[in-house]
Amino acid sequence: MSEMKVGGSVHLKGNLEFKGIDIGGSLSVEGDLTVINELKAGGSVKIYGNLKADVVRLGGSLSVLGEVVAKEFQLSGSARIGKGVIKEINVGGSLKAEIVYAKDVRISGAFEGILVAKNVIVERKSKIRGSVISENLILKRRSEVDETYAIEAVIEREAEVSRLECIRCRLGKKSWVGLLRYRENFEDEGAEIDKFEVKKEIPELEKLKELEKYFR
Repeated sequence: MSEMKVGGSVHLKGNLEFKGIDIGGSLSVEGDLTVINELKAGGSVKIYGNLKADVVRLGGSLSVLGEVVAKEFQLSGSARIGKGVIKEINVGGSLKAEIVYAKDVRISGAFEGILVAKNVIVERKSKIRGSVISENLILKRRSEVDETYAIEAVIEREAEVSRLECIRCRLGKKSWVGLLRYRENFEDEGAEIDKFEVKKEIPELEKLKELEKYFR
């Protein structure tokens, strides 16, 4: 099994497997790509099938039409994927996905799509366009999220969420929630809440059960 380093432009066909890949130029694969150890890309990578790797480390750009399966996904560039099953995600750049299942997620850039995860931290001034479904959620100062469903949620000072449904949540001073639906209780430390109501069930949280088949 070989390792590959790409400084120029490489186009490959078929279902391929490498021990490790380091991309400084551009790589396109018409098929599935498996990397046993680390896929490192400072350039651009386009995969027309699925990507499976132990570690994906991206400073450039990645496009995967199919599914990405990885233990660790570190992104400081930009990526667009179909489905993701990734144990640990750290997004400092921009990630777009149809749906991602994960265990631990930290967003310090931008995410667009549906994120289903055990633990999610959205760092200061970061943005999520789409939905977050999580067991434990922290939105830090001045972060923005379209909609989120959580068992436990902490919305810090000046963070904004258009729709929040939680079992238990705490809302920081000067945070904003367009619609708050809670099952048990919420602590208000001086938030601006346009509308709130008690909700007996949060059906979206059922999706968290799907994590059990991916992460033991």
